[in-house]
Amino acid sequence: MADLTRTSKVIDLVVNRKPMCDFLLVEPVLKKCNVPESQLEALAEDRVLWSLTCATGLKNLAVAAEQAACDRRARRHAAATATPAGPACPRCGRICGSDFGLRSHLRVHE
Repeated sequence: MADLTRTSKVIDLVVNRKPMCDFLLVEPVLKKCNVPESQLEALAEDRVLWSLTCATGLKNLAVAAEQAACDRRARRHAAATATPAGPACPRCGRICGSDFGLRSHLRVHE
């Protein structure tokens, strides 16, 4: 989310033609928002098209960021709910943490 806020600030600087210290800050943001660098001057001349391009780029960036966050959450959840690996009781199917645990558990069935 912080990256998206930084991105919108940089795009705001470019849209409002405020002086920028370094174009290197703008270049990665334009790439993330799918704004072609080769057409940058032509887009900047037409304010309506530039505004539309920036808004579309930011919307796509927000959707991509949200999708990436959902994917990370899903991977964490899958790792947390993974089935435990260990020996299983042949009688009741209980999964034990170790062979010693299985031997101790088998005494329950005697």
